[in-house]
Amino acid sequence: MNKTDIINHALTLLGQATVLSAEGAPAMDALFDNSKKRLLRSYPFACARKDYVLNPLSEVPEFGYMHKYQLPADCLRVDPRFFDKNGGVRKGDAVYTDAAEMKFTGIADIDEAALTEDVAALLAYDLAIETCFLLTSDKNLEEQLKRRRADLFESAKRDSAQESTPEEIVYACSWGIR
Repeated sequence: MNKTDIINHALTLLGQATVLSAEGAPAMDALFDNSKKRLLRSYPFACARKDYVLNPLSEVPEFGYMHKYQLPADCLRVDPRFFDKNGGVRKGDAVYTDAAEMKFTGIADIDEAALTEDVAALLAYDLAIETCFLLTSDKNLEEQLKRRRADLFESAKRDSAQESTPEEIVYACSWGIR
């Protein structure tokens, strides 16, 4: 789906006429990029995962950590397991850590064409909810959209989990101790 398709889906949810281009729906067009980023940050959907390898910056952090890494502009979220394993903290668009190299899986600000069908539908619901009162003045419709969006979000999370490679789980077994 492209930007216009997603906006038209949102307009259809509101019972509004569709548009030929995103500029035909100025309220949704203005909200589109921030809504997409907020949605992608909300859950690590498989379609937005990206592996990153960063080199430390030459400047040494003033205190607390040995290395500073600049996050790429498209990185919306760092997998929290990186911090569990290596320590450190994210401050703005930089990561401070003692790790000599930074390899992690993050969430990238992907193009809307790369969104799965479920995630694109969620974005359409987000746009519809955000503009519902402005375009329709109908609070009941807004509440209905929020409930349907919550159900769709759970479905999208399940689908995303099925598309992902399961992580290897190591069990500590006490059977061999006897």
